[in-house]
Amino acid sequence: MLNQTKQKPVTKKDSLVVAFQDFNGVYLAKISNAKDKETHAFGATKCLAEQNAISNYNLKYNTAYYNM
Repeated sequence: MLNQTKQKPVTKKDSLVVAFQDFNGVYLAKISNAKDKETHAFGATKCLAEQNAISNYNLKYNTAYYNM
């Protein structure tokens, strides 16, 4: 049997903000909502860093944001 959990629905007020920092060709993405939740991720490009950050955010806070 698979472990199934319910994800919280995403609302307009919970939109995410992504900020990037370049570390000599490797990008750090910091993703956060307007309140208190945030996480970080690295990637070879901004796109990969953003996807990793969204994935980490989804796992950490059990939300339903999708990779872009």
